[in-house]
Amino acid sequence: MPKHNIFTQEVRSDVLGDRFAFIVETWRGGSRPLDISGNRVARRVVVHTDTGQQLVTAQVNPVLHRDFDFSMSSDGHRLAILDECSVTVIDLE
Repeated sequence: MPKHNIFTQEVRSDVLGDRFAFIVETWRGGSRPLDISGNRVARRVVVHTDTGQQLVTAQVNPVLHRDFDFSMSSDGHRLAILDECSVTVIDLE
């Protein structure tokens, strides 16, 4: 994974735990030694299986706002993303 990508602590999984979704953010600029924060330039929801296979990557708005969340169906075959009052449902393999 490139050094400018970070995982957030938000993780969703199906009931069995064999599929899980998490957020990956890409940051540019900033400096830790100078305590200057960077800018989030991309954000995406990624779904993997317990064997490490990536099923889908869904790009979402990189601007942080209150109307954002995501969830997986209990059987792990659908991903729902709420992004700025719009809900997108993605069917997974």
